Amino acid sequence: MKTYLRGLLALLAALALLTAACGSDDDGGSSSDTTGGGAETQDLTLGGPADCETNPFCIPGLQRVYDIDLSDGFIPLEAGVVADALDSGDIDIALLFSTSGVIADKGWVVLEDDQNMLAADNVIPVLTTELNDAYPDLAGVADDVSAGLTTENLTEMNKRFDVDAEDADAIATSFLEDNDLLPEEGDVPDGPTITIGAQDFGESAILAEIYGQAFEAAGYPVEFQELGGFRDIEIPAFESGEINFAPEYAASLLEFLNEGAGEATGDIDETVGLLEPYLADIGLVALAPTDAVDTNTFVVTQETADELGITTISDLKDVVG
Repeated sequence: MKTYLRGLLALLAALALLTAACGSDDDGGSSSDTTGGGAETQDLTLGGPADCETNPFCIPGLQRVYDIDLSDGFIPLEAGVVADALDSGDIDIALLFSTSGVIADKGWVVLEDDQNMLAADNVIPVLTTELNDAYPDLAGVADDVSAGLTTENLTEMNKRFDVDAEDADAIATSFLEDNDLLPEEGDVPDGPTITIGAQDFGESAILAEIYGQAFEAAGYPVEFQELGGFRDIEIPAFESGEINFAPEYAASLLEFLNEGAGEATGDIDETVGLLEPYLADIGLVALAPTDAVDTNTFVVTQETADELGITTISDLKDVVG
């Protein structure tokens, strides 16, 4: 079933790319235009997950902060094929996670967020209040693991998953062992199984395994659940009781729950403080955030950066008009 769904998603992504190509005037992802006797502009294509159209740190953020509108050239893609689409030239700009290992592996250019559009998307564990109440010591185990996570070691783990094709569970095990983060088995009270939900991208699977394996080592009953989608599936899964724990991202989760109100800031403590009441409304609680930050990043190939002369997001304004 999982293989069938992945195949179906890949086929839908390919159809999206084909549709975009049929609607273009040339063979590449971009075309040029001269408007009103002014400078020549480029119609660039942006590829990323479908929620980019409503995510305040994606297309709406570009419009609000940079006065850049890439909505006409946006191609919604399954997260797993965005990098491939950039590599093949089917899109000009890719929305990737800042900790994506493929960026360093390919030598791609991350466009600098020179007007500070992006907010504090630190990794943060989220669980139900019922689970938190059932296991008073669980937060301590999670906090010890969270203290070991950084942007740098998460990027390296993503490279092992995305580039070296290692399995998420094996990556998690070596991370816990190498950093001496596997706890001794303790006296765990009877309680519910910890069902950890992982969104449909590698980093989420790795983080789910990291927390889950630490819980198992401490003696808690653990199950893993691949959600087959993103936050719009994860939150209902919490509410229906299908999962009761998930690794999340502070700013993006806040903006999902507040329906893009733009409350998230670059300060993680402020962002978590704003997030907590929304979580409480749906019976969830956040644990201590990690130092690992994974935020939306706009990425181009080195060839595109050189051709267009862009190194910052602001530079795109001169290109697309």
